[in-house]
Amino acid sequence: MTSPTRPNSGEEPWVRGRDRQEEDLGKTVMAAGGGRHKAALQGHVGSVVIWGVFSFLAASASPPRHLGENFAAAFMQNELHRSLQSDFKLLLTARSPATSVTVSMKTPGLRMTVRAAAGQPVLVKIPPQAEMVGSKPFGNAVVVRASGAVAAAMVNEKRDSADAAALLPVRAWGTEYRVVTPNVGTERYGQFAVVAWDQPTEVEIHLKAAVTFHGRPYPRGAVLRVPLEPFEAAQLQSPADMSGTKVLADKPVAVFTGHTCLARFGRCDHLVEQLLPVAAWGKSFIVPPLPFEMQSDIVYVSTAQPVHVESQHGAAKTARKLRPNRSTLYGLQASNALTLNADAGVQVVFFADGGNKGSVSYDPFFMSIPDVSSYCDSYSVVALDGYDNYAVLVAESSETAGLTLDKKPLGDVAWEAVPGTAYSWAGLSLGDKFGVRKVEHQTAPFGLLGVGVRDGKSYGMEGICDSDPCRAVKCRPKESCKMENAEPKCVHDYMGTCMGSPRFHTFDGAAVDVVGGCAYTVAKYCGDDPALVPFVVEEKPGEGSLEEALANVYVYGFNVSIRNGDGGEIQVNGSPVALPASLAGERIQVSRAEGRTTLRADFGLQVTRDADGAVMVAVPSSYFGATCGLCGNFNEDADDEMRRPDGSVAAGPEDWARSWRDPACGDGCDEREERGCDEKCPQTNQLETCGSTPTSRCTHNNRTYTPGEEFWGDTSCRRRCRCESGGAVTCRPSGCRGHEKCVTTDGVAECRAPKILTCIGTGDPHYTTFDGRRYDFQGTCVYQFAALCTQNGTLVPFNVTVENNNRGSKAVSFTKTVTLQIYGDTITMSQEHPGKVKVNGELLDFPFSRRGFFDLYRSGVHGFARAASGLRVSFDWHSYARVLLPAHYAAHVCGLCGDADGDPENDFATPDGRRAADEVELGGSWTVDAPIGCSAGGSPGCSEEQKRMYRGDGFCGVIADPEGPFRGCHGVLEPAPFVGDCAFDACQYRGHRDTLCRAVTVYAAECQSRGGKVEAWRTKDFCAPSCPPNSHYELCGPACPTTCGVTNVTDAVPNAVPNAVPIVPNPCASPGCSEGCFCDPGFALSATACVPLSQCGCWHRHRYHRPDTDFQASCTLRCRCHPGGAVRCREAPCGPHEECGVRDGSFGCHPLARGRLVVSGDPHYVTFDGKAFDVPGACGYVVARPCAPHKGLRNFTVALEQRAAPGRAALVQRVTLEIEGRKVEVDGAAPGEVTVDGERSPLPFSTPSGALRATREGAHVSLWSAWGPRLLFTPGAFLLLDVPGGYRGHLCGLGGNFNGDPHDDLRLPGGTVTTDLREFVAAWAMPPGSCDGGGGGDGCGDEEAAMEACGVIRDPRGPFRMCHPFVGAQEYWGRCVRDVCGAGGDGDALCRAVGAYAAACQAGGGRMEKWRTEEFCPLPCPPHSHYAPCARGCEQACAALTAPVPCAWRCLEGCECDDGFLWDGDTCVPVEKCGCVHQGRYIKLGETVISNNCSTKCNCHPSHGLVCEATKCPQGQVCATRDGAQRCVESLGRCRVSPGASMTTFDGATGLLPASGTYKMAALCDERSPDWFKVVVEVSECRDDAVPAAAAIFVFFREAFITVNSNMEVWVNGLFTRPPAAVSDAVSLSAAGGNVTVSHAAGVAVLFGPTGEVTVTVGASLANQLCAPCGNFNGDAGDDLKLPDGRAARDVAEVVDAWKAKDFMGCRVPDLARIHVDAPVYPPT
Repeated sequence: MTSPTRPNSGEEPWVRGRDRQEEDLGKTVMAAGGGRHKAALQGHVGSVVIWGVFSFLAASASPPRHLGENFAAAFMQNELHRSLQSDFKLLLTARSPATSVTVSMKTPGLRMTVRAAAGQPVLVKIPPQAEMVGSKPFGNAVVVRASGAVAAAMVNEKRDSADAAALLPVRAWGTEYRVVTPNVGTERYGQFAVVAWDQPTEVEIHLKAAVTFHGRPYPRGAVLRVPLEPFEAAQLQSPADMSGTKVLADKPVAVFTGHTCLARFGRCDHLVEQLLPVAAWGKSFIVPPLPFEMQSDIVYVSTAQPVHVESQHGAAKTARKLRPNRSTLYGLQASNALTLNADAGVQVVFFADGGNKGSVSYDPFFMSIPDVSSYCDSYSVVALDGYDNYAVLVAESSETAGLTLDKKPLGDVAWEAVPGTAYSWAGLSLGDKFGVRKVEHQTAPFGLLGVGVRDGKSYGMEGICDSDPCRAVKCRPKESCKMENAEPKCVHDYMGTCMGSPRFHTFDGAAVDVVGGCAYTVAKYCGDDPALVPFVVEEKPGEGSLEEALANVYVYGFNVSIRNGDGGEIQVNGSPVALPASLAGERIQVSRAEGRTTLRADFGLQVTRDADGAVMVAVPSSYFGATCGLCGNFNEDADDEMRRPDGSVAAGPEDWARSWRDPACGDGCDEREERGCDEKCPQTNQLETCGSTPTSRCTHNNRTYTPGEEFWGDTSCRRRCRCESGGAVTCRPSGCRGHEKCVTTDGVAECRAPKILTCIGTGDPHYTTFDGRRYDFQGTCVYQFAALCTQNGTLVPFNVTVENNNRGSKAVSFTKTVTLQIYGDTITMSQEHPGKVKVNGELLDFPFSRRGFFDLYRSGVHGFARAASGLRVSFDWHSYARVLLPAHYAAHVCGLCGDADGDPENDFATPDGRRAADEVELGGSWTVDAPIGCSAGGSPGCSEEQKRMYRGDGFCGVIADPEGPFRGCHGVLEPAPFVGDCAFDACQYRGHRDTLCRAVTVYAAECQSRGGKVEAWRTKDFCAPSCPPNSHYELCGPACPTTCGVTNVTDAVPNAVPNAVPIVPNPCASPGCSEGCFCDPGFALSATACVPLSQCGCWHRHRYHRPDTDFQASCTLRCRCHPGGAVRCREAPCGPHEECGVRDGSFGCHPLARGRLVVSGDPHYVTFDGKAFDVPGACGYVVARPCAPHKGLRNFTVALEQRAAPGRAALVQRVTLEIEGRKVEVDGAAPGEVTVDGERSPLPFSTPSGALRATREGAHVSLWSAWGPRLLFTPGAFLLLDVPGGYRGHLCGLGGNFNGDPHDDLRLPGGTVTTDLREFVAAWAMPPGSCDGGGGGDGCGDEEAAMEACGVIRDPRGPFRMCHPFVGAQEYWGRCVRDVCGAGGDGDALCRAVGAYAAACQAGGGRMEKWRTEEFCPLPCPPHSHYAPCARGCEQACAALTAPVPCAWRCLEGCECDDGFLWDGDTCVPVEKCGCVHQGRYIKLGETVISNNCSTKCNCHPSHGLVCEATKCPQGQVCATRDGAQRCVESLGRCRVSPGASMTTFDGATGLLPASGTYKMAALCDERSPDWFKVVVEVSECRDDAVPAAAAIFVFFREAFITVNSNMEVWVNGLFTRPPAAVSDAVSLSAAGGNVTVSHAAGVAVLFGPTGEVTVTVGASLANQLCAPCGNFNGDAGDDLKLPDGRAARDVAEVVDAWKAKDFMGCRVPDLARIHVDAPVYPPT
């Protein structure tokens, strides 16, 4: 009998060549729609030959021309100058789920990543800086890179002009173009832009009009040569017609054309279109008219050679000979389509020159017309918000009924026949809302254009063909059609894996044992698909020796033999061949690494033999159901595996194995494996159980195990066994992890991770490469840390980058951000978000897993990213970054970490292979991005002599002390380099404790990670630990912290509620221990805080969410995590002015644009909608707040105070932001500090969550909130308020309503619009004090002098010339002139006005040159600082040494500390004088701060650093804020209502009540408390003296309702009662001196006297628990004027009126007004 696996020469299929398969796989796949179009177009008598070109409609399998992965867009100049009011957008639509799209600009640095779901449009807002203004080169082309096929469109829109264009992917670019620019009724400039891709490109432009480029004139006919760097663009402009200009390039480029703003009949509009390269031009076109056009439009036909063109327009036919390099005009009359047929390729562009549609007067637009051969069967058409949007369709008349819109029939659409063809056209209305609509036909191609008009604007663009090329591709059952390199291909869905020897696990999971010493057919192709490559894999397990094991692979006519003992050789057709080897024209690759030999075939087959003798066969799922052998039939059914070579079912496992065995082996070698007992174990593919012994221990392979112990049951780590109670052993199929290796020692197998190579970057960065070379490099750009740099198919590609930043000194830098790119995902850990991680831009809490790819977890003070490949990356969110590299990556990586080849001498290699001369050159060569302001670094200034002190005791010497706490580390980690690094850092920062302690911490952490023992090294006087609430310090705590929802929580707490939080596997697998802060017993990590286990949050879709938080689960689903772990979701689509995506780390609905309000000078206001007015005089005003509570919008209030010195103009000197329950004030009288909830704090300030920050930015103070308003304030000069677009139409105050219409901005608090500016301003005035008329001059003594002095603002050659495109200079110049005139030529007024323009310019993204001099507007700076036109004070703060201080703005002019000095509030101090940071608050050196409601006292000690201790107020005192600080004060608070209707709150705020009414004055906020009370006072003028006073009081308790009238008569629950009386155990009545007092044991007493005065007295226990007009009793009068919904009120009267006692009102109150429940039910139901 012949072996079924033994091939016969020339007969077995595996011998066949691959030519047939290649031919079959390369067959062209044609889409439906074939050649039937020829007949459809044979109606044009006399032009049959020409019209015959329409028969080319048959679509191929090539992708639609708008579909691709790489794009570039040029946002050409729109109108006369750049404006911050621009609305530039990219619209992206993906074909595949979870497509990652990166949008970037080279200059200024921009990079954002969004995720697009299949068919879900993503709108990306592009900043104004993308606009190309002028005729010159640009670095701000917008680059789009996607992980899968997408379609892209651009919208270039401003207030009064707009156009749109469909973008062509890079694969559709060309090297030759012809420009067309409209030249009818033109004004301003025609323009075109040329954009290069990722390589330097030479462009040659043959001009058809004179241009000035980069300041140099070029005449018509000149040839302009422009070199472009990667991703650069060149824009050319001319007032003359540039049509016909030839563009040639040595590499493919994109060309955009259009006009800055063109008008023919009415107003001008921007035009833009991306041109097709000449090679892609067509010959036959149908140009439909606009469905609403009543007059005519223009069609441009461009040529590159002499062309004969026949046309028909209505009944009129013409034939013309067109000259080359021209654009010829054709007229297009309303309602008539134009057909064009050429004998060579031409370019056709439609120019709509404006017109009227009903009452709408629209402006011109530009769009390309597709040739008929490019029609497709499916389009995405963009509809813009606020436009009348249309799809203009061209289809075969016989197919119009088959068209659908969003999967629904078109319905009643009026089709018009195109004369001379079988086609018709129609206009389809798409409404006026934003969206991407889908127009399709099942079989027939058609054409589509998208247009939209509104008053003063319009756009037009070619429809984006998104026809699925995979529609016509038939794939095998377990294959999917995917676009690869923009081509449709069938790709296997997964790889099937079979492994074993001598036990094999089949593709489908069954198991079979074979005999050693015999050859078996393991896997073989047994199908009949001629396109699949045949193969056979044989395996001969070793018998007693691993060296005897042999694998034979038969493929492509080769027999490749792999034997364990052959070392670095294989046998090919019987002859030895050295490895690595390439066979069959590189279709077979064989390599060896780490004792593992791997064969790979180009069709996906992979056969691997390990050093331990095991073999693995992997085949693509294309072979689904088509294999045979001991690996099974690969059909996902483990029950039908046992089939013989003839297809019959085997009698059992033995019969099956025997049938595939080489017959030459004989029948006497069957083997049964002993399973740890005397009996033979059955073969099974299920969990195996074998025998028992009378003892409780288990014996297996002559070894004894205790119950519960797990071990490997073989020497190849294929069977995992467990010793059960009673002595039984259970085993199951298993194996090592992908990056682990099975190692046998003394007969015992274990899985070991390969040797790990470590690269470290820590401190000021000190780098240690994988090979141990150490160096220092202080650059502050983005660098490649480590990446896979070779084409090795066995290794998973990855890239780790680091970004560094300066902290305090420009001579040094620290690691700021670590980013890992792997498996198509981007993982980022940044100093700005301690304890968190970003995945593809979205900020997440730990832990997080993408199963099968990577795990993210915390271990000690580090965050870890662990890839399935074995790679690990960690960061401590301060400066300590590591890459832990498996050894199989050795010699395959590159970057700052070197190549890991074992040779440190070559670690200074640059990307081009050169050896860098020094660290600066090395670091610079690995720069991958250059954020604004980054530098190449240099050599710090500390000498060895200066560093010597810091190497000694008391500093870094503790690391190397042989008798010190780290002596147990010295054997595993050499201390000397770490001492050197520590001394380096400590010297640079002059012994600053935080810097020193972090350097020592690095050594401790690295020692513990290597198994070393660290002894107690922190003391009260040296690096004392400080832990957050509910946690404690441990020297050797668990490496994997107790975390909400992961398995170690329930392990620790047996009584945990099983359904409260879903339990997920803990991805942390770090061995050993680590020092740090750990949650107290009974607590677990919830995000970054320790909480009781009962307060853990929720797991939803593999992500953790904290309790009582909302999150966006998808673009249409909003969810909330409720206590106990329940997640409830609701439909919540994004609003009309929002887009769905990731922004600022948050996934959800984000505003498309933000609104800006500006106040400057003698105060000049410009509202959100652009209305300008002046508000003179000293007063306080509400600038902006939501008019009313609105779903989805959070409350905030921004107010300001204008102050005036005698005889001077009023200036804005104070700004207040109330948000998230906090009140933040910035006052010009207290520079360098901010007041938060009454507490003064030096800048910078941050809430513990980082959601609210106040920072010094140049000469300004920035207030930044994560979700809402952002302010930039320069006392006396400038205020910028920036709010999200979601508040559009919902704001009130001096800033207007932000609805886009400036005409209704003068809106009063009640909603009425007034035309009286004085009335409007007065309505929004705020107490305290009354408003006055202000001071300042009454006229202008010398207007010409003022105009000249202010001229620096608008000087086209002045220091602000680069600002003009970003911020209009004329308006600021006018305000400057008025201020200088009003101040009588005062120089301070001039400097404030010019400084306001400088701030507006820099905040708007512009750049300016130095404009201040010693003579002109010098800016006084404190000692040890200097003026800088572009300062970043946030990074120069002392606080930045301890915690990140992110800048809210790129840079702003102001004072900058000298090198070696840092901002300490408002002064610059030496580094060693810097203070400490506690919970986001900066504490100056030597200061003590009480916080957390007087429960914590922290001192910033000069030697010990931050020292905190618990504290509390003495008995009888309460915590309150006094003089800007928390302190313990006397416990009683009193609120009085006095005759004359005046009121004083508990905290001292005063004001008048409304004359009469019944008002709720004081109450306990917690309406469910047993001690709840409410005090209601009736105020009237019924007394004899007619003075308004209290006429009665009503006091509510749980136990009683008490009324006292002006005659001092008392009723209790309606019954007349004489005091004194005990109403209940807690409530009592008393009378003295004619007054009546109502008291409650909880600490409240209400005294009412016959004079009409009421006094409410409360005790210390009620502090901060009270509501209503008497205030909250927190010691801060500033927050007493609050309405029931939390918004700020103007005065006491407004507060009291809002708290009217509605249970005493006789008239019906509308439901909407019932915003407070006055009498809760008790006990609660």
